[in-house]
Amino acid sequence: MAIIKCSECKNEISDKAESCPHCGNVIGPRLIEQTSRRWKKTKLLSWIIFLLGIFIFLSGYGDGGFQNPFTGLGFTLAFVGFLSLVVSRFGIWWHHK
Repeated sequence: MAIIKCSECKNEISDKAESCPHCGNVIGPRLIEQTSRRWKKTKLLSWIIFLLGIFIFLSGYGDGGFQNPFTGLGFTLAFVGFLSLVVSRFGIWWHHK
């Protein structure tokens, strides 16, 4: 048995209590957020692609501006990475348990 603080009145109560004996605040079950590994891997891969695209874009832009083909490649990778981040964030939200 652990002692926790009530979120309403800040008094110490048992973690086994269903409600606070001082103010009556209902202490609900604590839910653990679970997200599948698939979406976590997608988000990680999206960040890698996005950051790699930014790095290639900046290096290509610094060496010839928009005439350098690496600038377009970097921009494309950054854009695809950003879209993947948006999709993975939506997927995490949608499939959250």
